[in-house]
Amino acid sequence: MRRIFTALMAALFFCPFTRPGVCADTVIYSNTGYTGSVFSPSSTVFDYGSTTGGLVKSIRIGYYNNYSASNCIQLEFYDSFSTSYYEMWGFLKALTLSNLPLTGSQMRIYEYILPEENRFELPSGSFGFTAAVSYGMNLALASGGAGNENVMWAYTDWWEPFWWGGSPWAGLYMEIIAGPPIDEITCDIKGYKFHDQDGDGNWDPGEPNLPGWEIYIDENGDGVYQSSEPNAMTDPNGMYFFENLDSPATYTIREVSKDGWTQTLPGGPNHKYIISTEPNEVYCGFDFGNTLGSGSTLVLTAVEDTYIKEETPDTNYGSATSIACGLSSAGALRSYVKFDLSSLPAGQRIVSAALQLDCSFWTGPAPVVAVYLASHSW
Repeated sequence: MRRIFTALMAALFFCPFTRPGVCADTVIYSNTGYTGSVFSPSSTVFDYGSTTGGLVKSIRIGYYNNYSASNCIQLEFYDSFSTSYYEMWGFLKALTLSNLPLTGSQMRIYEYILPEENRFELPSGSFGFTAAVSYGMNLALASGGAGNENVMWAYTDWWEPFWWGGSPWAGLYMEIIAGPPIDEITCDIKGYKFHDQDGDGNWDPGEPNLPGWEIYIDENGDGVYQSSEPNAMTDPNGMYFFENLDSPATYTIREVSKDGWTQTLPGGPNHKYIISTEPNEVYCGFDFGNTLGSGSTLVLTAVEDTYIKEETPDTNYGSATSIACGLSSAGALRSYVKFDLSSLPAGQRIVSAALQLDCSFWTGPAPVVAVYLASHSW
């Protein structure tokens, strides 16, 4: 049975480049006017459209799956078909997209990047493709793509058309991206950004990656990032990636610095990599390390405090105007002070801390207070 229902959309693909033209990729087919609906085909379906043609590098497909992480979408591409006899010919390529991430309550877009040996030429003009899915997988419905019609085919014992009436559902949510021919792919450069906690200029075991840092190609060599220069943001794993760069060439790679951090790799005084490239090569290991500046201090104000009496251990005196600790006629008193650590920079660790208390009301000898880290719930 086919199921049709509505899902939210979350676009998850990304291209690390911000300057057009550095990456020679081109969208050659796009049917991405998401209708808000997805469906689970009970058999193989056939959809079609028109393309400007090119060497297929990646495919973006809209889907919904909250059933199993062991899933797949099988696609087959054809360069000719007949809407009169419901048949296709000119087989081009078969692809299997496996283990797509679960989507929760949202429709998501998955980008499948073809390995170089699996890339294929999609001729310009009309083309078609079949889609079959594993149990629980749903495909998103979209409209507006070039050459699409408000009809697809389904296979039982033979191919036959099916549709839902009206114009919202023209076909499957899909975008096809073409890249340069394999023999013209130039070179790639990639590396990682990490927190050099001991500041020794080496990426030691246990030192964390740093996402959200900007790495750029310093085209004019002035050591200052300009918006016209190619850049890449480190991903959640701290990786940056420059793809399809002209080669042979020489590239200077730098980072955009952040306040409070000191660069340790590559070392000074210039803090840069100079890479001479050859075509069809991937240059790896050009990592960037930073440590927090010496003596960096963060002042935190308590967000909550309370004290507890020994005789009433289940009562928090959170409305008191002061906190108390020590011994009294009522027994032992313990105080708790809570701090919000969300303002710490990513990857930062606390190596020492000092607690400052206002004891101006105290008239006796200076109090001695023992301070402990509380790791249990507040």
